[in-house]
Amino acid sequence: MHDLDIVASEVVTNALKHTPGAVRMRLEIYERGVAMGVIDRGDDFNALIVAPADADPGDIIEATSGRGLLIVSCLAQCLKVEPAADGKIVTAVLERPAGAR
Repeated sequence: MHDLDIVASEVVTNALKHTPGAVRMRLEIYERGVAMGVIDRGDDFNALIVAPADADPGDIIEATSGRGLLIVSCLAQCLKVEPAADGKIVTAVLERPAGAR
């Protein structure tokens, strides 16, 4: 599975699980990478807080949920949340690996 598949799955799943109404995805493909945005009706602009600084890494690894954005933040070069019409957009930017076509 490619990094974009994992990132898209995690961000879309969070939107469907935690926000009401429709979810839309925007994909922008560039020569050097991809910007993927998921637009939902949520108003949680602190959604990108992934783990407390004093969290025990063992607890994070063993958790059965709540690790998705931590995984996304490791795979994406940029991850941000911004207001959108009637909700928010979570955007992840992934660079194309060197030598990839």
